[in-house]
Amino acid sequence: MSRDDALRGITNAHGRSAYTRKPKVDAPSSGKPEEPKTATGISDPLVARAAELHRQALDQERLAAALRSQRDDLIRKAKELDPKKWTYTTLANALDCSRELIAVIIRNR
Repeated sequence: MSRDDALRGITNAHGRSAYTRKPKVDAPSSGKPEEPKTATGISDPLVARAAELHRQALDQERLAAALRSQRDDLIRKAKELDPKKWTYTTLANALDCSRELIAVIIRNR
């Protein structure tokens, strides 16, 4: 399977196809070797797709960290407001997670 066959049907974040057919006619050459592309313009479709997925993963990791921080703040607040009602076990059951995770969240302010 060629590289282009592997990219058929894959689109980038802008909805453009990652599959590109190279033109049959060579562009006029200035005699200088072509410089490799930087992050702003990657010529290889596989590497371009990998770079796009890498950027998306980094964005998702930042979002997940922000959501975990908000979750942790709310867990601590609930425990602070009503510690008898919100034990480690009741919080763990409510969030469908382990008591150990709740303990780590509450202890690590």
